[in-house]
Amino acid sequence: MIDFSYSFEEFSSNLKAMEQVQNWEYTTIFGHLGNRDPASANMARVIEYFSDTYLNRKEAGQKEFCFSEIHEYIFEHKDFFFRRGLMTKKQDGFVSINSSLFRAVHYLFTSKAIQFTPRNVSARQIAKLAKDFERLDLGCIPVLKKILHSIISKKPSD
Repeated sequence: MIDFSYSFEEFSSNLKAMEQVQNWEYTTIFGHLGNRDPASANMARVIEYFSDTYLNRKEAGQKEFCFSEIHEYIFEHKDFFFRRGLMTKKQDGFVSINSSLFRAVHYLFTSKAIQFTPRNVSARQIAKLAKDFERLDLGCIPVLKKILHSIISKKPSD
């Protein structure tokens, strides 16, 4: 569980920064990244970015871990999310992830009220929450809490 506040707006800001971060060829922590496999080079860039962005090392580490776990969860279930229209492949070959999907997974990973593990919340439940985020005005917190409670209390089926 994350000990620091990590709002969706902050997560979104980190996500937007990744557009630039993914072009880094050198990091002070890991050095030149040119010959590394893409996955380890990207991880090195993310670690460097969070270390540079947050002065508190514990906060940087927890937020980097949470950021990475959100992406990992989404990509573990990518086939399902593609079928649900929450992810699409763009013409340039890159994947586009619906912001409501990011919001749903972010909420579950950062909520203090929910002990989230991939075993207790299924991709189907996440997709439902993402679709609800699309439909709801986010100012409707009581409605959102009711929806979240109903999702969390159901047994995972996916």
